Parts: sequence; C-alpha cells; structure tokens
Amino acid sequence: MRERVLKELLPKYGLEAAVSTSFDLIGDILILRKRPGYELDLNQLRRLGEELLTRFRYVKTIFIDVAGVKGGHRTRELVFVAGEPKTRTVYKEHGLSFHVDVVEAYISPRLSYEHVRVARLVREGEVVVNMFAGVGSFSIFIARLSKPSVVYSIDINPVAYELMVENIRLNNVESIVKPILGDAAEVTRNQLAGLSDRVLMPLPNMSERFYCSALASLKKEGFIHAYEFLHVDKNKSKQEALNNSFSQIKSILQSCGEDIHIEKALQRVVRTVGPRWIQGVFDIFIKKN
Repeated sequence: MRERVLKELLPKYGLEAAVSTSFDLIGDILILRKRPGYELDLNQLRRLGEELLTRFRYVKTIFIDVAGVKGGHRTRELVFVAGEPKTRTVYKEHGLSFHVDVVEAYISPRLSYEHVRVARLVREGEVVVNMFAGVGSFSIFIARLSKPSVVYSIDINPVAYELMVENIRLNNVESIVKPILGDAAEVTRNQLAGLSDRVLMPLPNMSERFYCSALASLKKEGFIHAYEFLHVDKNKSKQEALNNSFSQIKSILQSCGEDIHIEKALQRVVRTVGPRWIQGVFDIFIKKN
C-alpha cells in the first residue's frame, strides 16, 4: 500500500525520475531513495514529504538517501525532507525492539528474513562471531531464537557499539551477547582465533583481510555467512552473478594459507539494491584438514 501511494504521488511533484518507489521504514522514520544520475528539486521533494506525512500518520520524519551506505563505519548520507529533525528512533522487528540512528549506524529492515533464517540455523551450544554487528540485530536474534553459548558481536563504529550495548540490555541477552568495539579483522584473528562454530559477515566487501580473519576464528569446522553486493552484468543473470561471486570468495579463502575443504551450503539473492545491483548471501561450510 505505501509503495502504491508513493508511486501515485511522485508524478504529481515531477519526481518520478529522480526518486525511487522503493524506501525503508525504520520505526517512525521514512527513508526515500534517490535514483543515481538525477538531480533533485528540493522544493518539490519537501512538498512530497509534507503530503506523505499527512498520508502516513505514523511517520514522524522523512529523509532521502542520496548516496547509500559508505565507509568502514557504514553510515548513510541522508538529506532531511520533512517532519521532526531527528535521526534516532525505536525499530521493531519480529517482536524485538532496537534503538537505532539512521544516519550514524547501519540498520536495514530488508535483512529481516535473514535475521530469523540465520538465527534458526544456530545449534545449541555454538560459539558465534558477528564481525559487522551494527546495532546488534543479527546477534540479538540469534540469542533470542536459538541457544548459542555465546555471541561475540563486533563493530568498529562507536555509535553503533553504543546502540548495540543498549539493545542487548533492552532485549535481555546480556548473558549471551558480548559486545566488542574494534576492527573486526583484528578482533577475530587476535582475540577469537579457533573459537567459533559460525561467523557472520554482513558486509565483507570481498576483502581478503576479513575473510582470512573469519577463517582463522573458526574451529576445525564451521560455517561462514557472507553478504556481498554484486553487479549483474548486462546479458547475465543474477544466478551467474552469484556463481561468480562465490568463486571469488572461494579463491580468497583458499589463499589464506590453511588447508581447507569448502562447500557451498546455500546462495541466494537477498534483495535488489539498485539498477543491476543485488545483495547476495552465501552460507559456506568449511572443514580444516
């Protein structure tokens, strides 16, 4: 319904080319998306925002994302459009609540299925490492829906870490989720080597440094869940893009200096993120020889 309303309103304000019909609703904050390559008419955008506030009474603030997620701290460049000038809200997902900052800390409602899917894969007593924890969503879902012995939840962003600590308390998982502020590669390699049964990598960006650290943190065998943004070349399918990406990941892991056996347990498209761009997930089983 919300997508239909936005699709109807964009031509009214001459914004159908510059603004996508796709958006995120995070708590009471609505985040529109700018299409790449188009200029925004900010006056018309603000008029659109005011009308959206009257249509969606539960929305208090509207931003538009002009550049996507950037940098090691995974922050967004948002332009304020209408409503209350705030960036913090409470986001609810599958019955759990999270304090979030939509500018200063990474959060994506589009991963809600993955939060539950991965949590239900975790077996009783597992040690889990979440290398890019953000505000703690994956870690907290695992703690609440499964029975791990511990989840080490790492992020380098101080704001995300502060919110993660708050969310761990809010969702009563202090005895299971251990927040760590630091560089994920250094923490996993230097503090958690050989300890984990399962490693989550929500944004590794095909980095040898991160993949090799994830491998080092695994016990004799275990799983890596890697999320990558992939370009789908013209005349190629999404499945081909996934296959090519898995081959790259496999090559990186084989270059880390350990004798390992690699199996692909699952690969799938998580979401479309732009023209010819997707996010894929790879569940990878690894056995060290």
